[in-house]
Amino acid sequence: MSYTICKNIPISYEQSIIRVTKALELEGFNIVTEIDIYNEFVEVLNIETDRFIILGAYSPSYAYKLFLETNKLGLLIPCNFVIKEISRNITMICVANPVNSFKMFEEPLINSVALQLKRRFTRMIETL
Repeated sequence: MSYTICKNIPISYEQSIIRVTKALELEGFNIVTEIDIYNEFVEVLNIETDRFIILGAYSPSYAYKLFLETNKLGLLIPCNFVIKEISRNITMICVANPVNSFKMFEEPLINSVALQLKRRFTRMIETL
């Protein structure tokens, strides 16, 4: 089983951020964190790399289901979506496979939520 759900899409880096954000919103997720790795490396380390951003996505309904099962909820959320510029009009979109990420918890409901999230993330990324 793959640890990630990824796809390269033939659009610009800027457009991919917009498209991923909208797709997540359609699936009931909000972007709660945004880490621009490229800018951090340039500003802090004075190093230029490929453009790369992490969008932390959060769904209150899924979070609540997980909260009922574990007090370690913060280890599971937000779900980080990686957007990396491969070339001028090719962008890679990745998210960790929740089924693998949530394995540390041996709770049936958490495993069920992980499978639901995997299906949603796979469907979402495939439609980009």
